[in-house]
Amino acid sequence: MSERISILDHLGENDGSGARQPLGAVKLGKNQIAVILFHSDVERVPLHYCDFPDLQSYVHCNKPTCALCSAGRGIDERFLLPVYLPTSRTVAVLPISANLRPGALLPQLLPHLRSARPVALLISKPDNAKFIVCAAELTEGQDDGAAVIKLFVAEWEAGHVDLASVFPRLDNRTLAEIPEISEMLKFKGVTLDEHGNPR
Repeated sequence: MSERISILDHLGENDGSGARQPLGAVKLGKNQIAVILFHSDVERVPLHYCDFPDLQSYVHCNKPTCALCSAGRGIDERFLLPVYLPTSRTVAVLPISANLRPGALLPQLLPHLRSARPVALLISKPDNAKFIVCAAELTEGQDDGAAVIKLFVAEWEAGHVDLASVFPRLDNRTLAEIPEISEMLKFKGVTLDEHGNPR
């Protein structure tokens, strides 16, 4: 049976501003990335990092019955913060560890989250141990993302945006098919029941 729908609602009306484009995660590395903070609310999610040939990404933890937990993979909790990327004129998600050690990202962001100064933050991660955050004042007429941010916040507050969607959600059966996970589950004597729950 066919279903009548609005193609604009189905695909997400895009006025060219980038506000309705699919969200992506900000990937930090040696090269600086410019971000503009506009909100202090985050989504807190438990993730597992997988560094296997078939899967190299953070994935959602399937609490309370998670194949990755059963295989001994540690949980990395992340705060997901929406930020504006002025170079692409889009909103993206910046994953942040709760770590407050020197050189960590969160303690360097906190003063800027509390401030109302219009700045772009230039963020880089030169190595696995530290982040570098530099502030650049926004000059008059420089893109601050106000229009795109306003549309995004309206969608987010209406419940139409899931920040956590930037990371894959894989069911336990799919995870258990990854050779490295499968072998660890065997070593630990863990099998999946008919519902895909570890036992």
